[in-house]
Amino acid sequence: MQTLALCLTLALGFGVWLGLLGSLGLAHTHVRPGVWKRSLGFSKDKEAARLRAMQLFPGADLRRKRDHGRAEALLLAWYGLGHSVRQSSLSRTTQALRSVVV
Repeated sequence: MQTLALCLTLALGFGVWLGLLGSLGLAHTHVRPGVWKRSLGFSKDKEAARLRAMQLFPGADLRRKRDHGRAEALLLAWYGLGHSVRQSSLSRTTQALRSVVV
């Protein structure tokens, strides 16, 4: 029974996010974890992702091994930037993202 409750809670949360994005008129794309991780050269190794996020975002506090979720969120945003922004303005947008993390 707990599994069903968890699934329903996750589905509700996902629906809320989709509703917020839609009401704000923001475009979004659903990307499977395997797709963006492979694109950035990662496997399922959470530690490698955490270390790479620490390199890309030195202002983010990712020292603890359990910060892998935050690290993957940053890397997913990094992936999204590379696929939604023209390469000419990527460095400016990347700098803006890094400043938000600090």
